[in-house]
Amino acid sequence: MSELFDHCGLSTRARTVLAAQSPNYGMGPDIATVGTHAMVTDHYIRGAYVPVGGGQSLAATLIEVLEAHGGELRTRSRVTSIDVVERTVTGVRLADGTSLGAPLVISGADYRRTVLELVGAEHFSPRIVRSTREATVGLPFATVYVALDRPPARQAEANVWWYAHEDIGELYRGLYAGEQPDDVRFLFISFASLKEPGARHLCPPGQANFQLMTMCPPGYRHWGVTRGPAEGGRYRREPAYLAEKKRFTDAVLRAGERALGPFRDHITHLELATPLTQERYTLSTGGSPFGLATWGATGARPDTATGVKGLHVVGQSTRYGSGITGVMVSGTACASRILGRPLLTEAHAGAVFGDRSRLPARAAGWDPLAVSRGAARRDARGLAKVD
Repeated sequence: MSELFDHCGLSTRARTVLAAQSPNYGMGPDIATVGTHAMVTDHYIRGAYVPVGGGQSLAATLIEVLEAHGGELRTRSRVTSIDVVERTVTGVRLADGTSLGAPLVISGADYRRTVLELVGAEHFSPRIVRSTREATVGLPFATVYVALDRPPARQAEANVWWYAHEDIGELYRGLYAGEQPDDVRFLFISFASLKEPGARHLCPPGQANFQLMTMCPPGYRHWGVTRGPAEGGRYRREPAYLAEKKRFTDAVLRAGERALGPFRDHITHLELATPLTQERYTLSTGGSPFGLATWGATGARPDTATGVKGLHVVGQSTRYGSGITGVMVSGTACASRILGRPLLTEAHAGAVFGDRSRLPARAAGWDPLAVSRGAARRDARGLAKVD
């Protein structure tokens, strides 16, 4: 993207305005392609819609369809290996030793872990292995979740992009160099309670729920640890980590008040999720939510096929892009390849692939979080609820 900016002779300020939404995919203009940024821009131009009930409704609806058509969702079932014999997938093995045979395995896990850990480099072509070993991932994010006892003073937009200065290139150069300055210089602010006003699952009436998000340098040392949770590293109670969480949260809040005006005196809930949090829950490389940033040639990303018979990949790292839209399209493209049908074209033409009559009725108080646990654990203890 920087090459296009150079060709057009754009000023520093113009570059920052045009690339302001690049944190959506965790890459600066020096790395991101024009195509990547164009997809994100097109997404926002078309509306960037939010489903009623929030993002959890997407997962819950998918699980309802899965179970209604005879599928089974298993949670707390970590896969430790994808088994391959003579370049043909044979199934998966779970952490408890259970072996599940299958002629078809679709991995939505972190791409690098899929290739290098779950399957093993020996089962892939040298090009895929080399590209994967040398690959980089998008910059990690940290998010401060804020609840207020009143509506926000600024209520014009549900999403706000805020920069402390006009040079986005300098911001990215500092991040890639490993700098974590005292002051946060970028925020993406998302007002959940403005996207679905009055929704009970977001906050009580007359209050506010929003998130302050910012990018972080890659690596663990800024958080006072040497290993991530995917490798068994402990961090949650480490004094250095707790001290950095406190410092970082305060820095984000200072930036948030620069963008929104004072609000600290009205905070009723405050919580920080760091890149280590992301890695702990998703086992993503480096805690990045964006998948691969570079993979071989400029702009290259894996397709859903892998060269191993019966093994496919979907998710943030495929050529269909990161974010909910990119991931959903990757799943559709993968199913199209397996079935030999142009499913995306059919869907755009209005085709319905499942049987709607099988879907369960949604009673009053339908809870997408409970549904997302799967039928086997839907009534298990410990589920958070909104009172």
